[in-house]
Amino acid sequence: MATNSISKTKSKVLTRTFGALSLALLGLGSGIASAEESAVFAGVEVGYAASAFENKITVSATGFNQSQSAKYSGDGVKYGLVVGYKQFFTPHFGLRYYANVSLHHAELKSNTVARDYGWKTKVNGTLINYGGNIDALVNFVANDALDFGAFLGVGVGGMTWMGKDLDDHEDYAQSLNSAWSLTSTGLDVALNAGVRLGVGDRHGFELVARIPFIKTTLLDESGSGVIQGAQVNAKLVNYLSHTYAITARYTFSF
Repeated sequence: MATNSISKTKSKVLTRTFGALSLALLGLGSGIASAEESAVFAGVEVGYAASAFENKITVSATGFNQSQSAKYSGDGVKYGLVVGYKQFFTPHFGLRYYANVSLHHAELKSNTVARDYGWKTKVNGTLINYGGNIDALVNFVANDALDFGAFLGVGVGGMTWMGKDLDDHEDYAQSLNSAWSLTSTGLDVALNAGVRLGVGDRHGFELVARIPFIKTTLLDESGSGVIQGAQVNAKLVNYLSHTYAITARYTFSF
């Protein structure tokens, strides 16, 4: 009888223990299921960005060839919007697909060459950046309260530069040759990287670095003429580049 009683007691203990473990595992599973989920999202960002401009002119004639390049660099505020969809295949890995549009206001200052040749020593411009992006998302921490991880991806789109100083520069180019004009829009291919923190189901906070790879060729023109009986050739090349950007971003998942 005592043996049967002990066996029944052990059986009850094992049953209760198994039940407790089952509930714990169910709770853990529930926590995993409620980690970051696939969703549509939108966000805003603001931060710092740097850009550069190069104005290069080459003049050649018989027995003469001279080239001068004025380089400008500077920085300014950047702000923008993102909207897209994030898709998680596991609590720790997913992809997101999104569109971005941003504005970057920059004041670019030159080296001494611009001053020596009477060119502008400052160029102010506004960059509009737009395109599509895909990022890989990795969560190092994924639970009910928060998600923390990193992302790495690529963006492809366009960059359009505008501003009075660029209009003035086009006037300068046309003073050399009336057929010359600036192309203010170019291809943008950039690396996206950063860290991200998700709080609850809705709110996300990110530190984002974006590094574009391609310069925008504003002008690449050649011309020739006769000056004092000599054939003179001139070539003017202008580049604008968005060097990098670092922004803080807030996202809301629907």
